[in-house]
Amino acid sequence: MNLKHLTFIWMLMTYFLPGVYAQESTTINDITLAIQQADASKLAENFHTTIDLLIPDSEGMYSNKQAEQILKQFFKRNPVEKFTLSHQGKSNDGSTYLIGTYRTTSAASFMVYALIKNSGAGERLHELRFETE
Repeated sequence: MNLKHLTFIWMLMTYFLPGVYAQESTTINDITLAIQQADASKLAENFHTTIDLLIPDSEGMYSNKQAEQILKQFFKRNPVEKFTLSHQGKSNDGSTYLIGTYRTTSAASFMVYALIKNSGAGERLHELRFETE
């Protein structure tokens, strides 16, 4: 490769790669912030068309609208005191996962697991779990 080719490749990488990383971190930040605020509507903006949802007393595959309503009720019954993101990473298939702790004002605690996959509409939340600790 000559210098022109290397310069062109470098320019492409500096132009396209920051946008890829920015989108991913924006999705992660949006999901984290929505959980911290116990905002089911904001969280639902990141849902895939269907989502595998597990919360106490409710488990299944739901449409994004159904899952939003279930989470609204969950957040109403379990007001947030604090959400702490403890770990995030990438799976071998390119999915992103988040693990955190959701603490309520009544001192209940839930381990939170979120699985984000890249789909035709960009990064979307495919699985969300709130499991009693």
